[in-house]
Parts: sequence; structure tokens; C-alpha cells
Amino acid sequence: MSKYSLTKRPAVEGFKVTIVADSNDADYITTINTYTKSEFEDGIIDELIDLQENHSGHYELEKFHYDHLQIPYGDMDICHTLSSIDVEYTDAEGNVWDVVF
Repeated sequence: MSKYSLTKRPAVEGFKVTIVADSNDADYITTINTYTKSEFEDGIIDELIDLQENHSGHYELEKFHYDHLQIPYGDMDICHTLSSIDVEYTDAEGNVWDVVF
């Protein structure tokens, strides 16, 4: 007999954004947030593109100005260096897609 069971969850359409950043010389902090399709398309994706293209270098995250994204924070301030961004989309049928930008 198994010590656990699996139950199927209902599909919830939306985007999951995972951001990992360095807060203090290899102390990594992760934020995971979900957004509706309209939230993602009306602001989140533009900030993600800006973040990846212009603020992904060493100590560049501190210069990133944002309105919608949830950026990892350390004990006192924003993390200083972006480590990774992962975005996935779950459609209405429950299929999960990697979002490439």
C-alpha cells in the first residue's frame, strides 16, 4: 500500500513566472508568481524582455525599474544579480508549455 495518493487538479489557464536572483554572494532567492493571460500580455512580458535583455549581467538587477513583476528581495534590498527566468503557460486543457522570449 502506498503512503500517498495522486489526485488530478483542474486545469487553470495562466502563466507561471519563476525568477531566481542572487542577494548576497550566492544566497539565491526565488519568486514564483502566476498571471492571467491579459496580465501577462499587458505588462509582464514587456518587463520580462527588458529584464532579460538589459539587466541580466552581474549587479544589473539593482538598476531594473518595474511596475508589474515581483522581483526577489534579500533581507534589506532587491537582489543584485539575475540568475534565471523561467516562464510556463498552462492552457485550458491542462497542457503546460515553455514560454520562450
